[in-house]
Amino acid sequence: MKLKISIAFALVAAGFLYLVFKGGYFSTRPVVIQKTERGMTGAAILEQISAFDLRDYKGNKLNLKKEELLGADKAIVHLWASWCGPCVNEVPELIEYSKKNPKVKFVIVSLDDYKEDIGKFLISFPEFDSQNYVRVWDINKSISALLKADRLPMTLLIEKDKLEPRVIAAAANWKNLGF
Repeated sequence: MKLKISIAFALVAAGFLYLVFKGGYFSTRPVVIQKTERGMTGAAILEQISAFDLRDYKGNKLNLKKEELLGADKAIVHLWASWCGPCVNEVPELIEYSKKNPKVKFVIVSLDDYKEDIGKFLISFPEFDSQNYVRVWDINKSISALLKADRLPMTLLIEKDKLEPRVIAAAANWKNLGF
């Protein structure tokens, strides 16, 4: 009986380790997804985002003009949620990166279900609620559906002169982003 339990435990542990290290689950490695998988250019993504019925973090209608997004040479679209541990952990580095790169346009998209959760989060990170960012609450999940976001955090690095955006589907290394 002990042998059967030990074998069953070993098989479950081996399966879990396989999922974590080979299957890509719980990965902290950036996953770069090419344009062929997403099917849209950076400019097209920004244009689509501006066309959605968007809300700010308080639930108010957000009138975002596409020129506001398309005017920057570089833009970052960052998807996060207050319940996502890696999202919360990377916020201080993201804030520092944005301070050092004021010409980059930041579109910070919350996937939280309730504005109260966003409010609690912003108490811990008040700088995240500044005018340095275009703050979008994706209450209808239209942006996450457009980008086929299957994990958080997710960051799109969009450069005006490049056709394809670079997508990081994990916590970004904001200190060495190279963008």
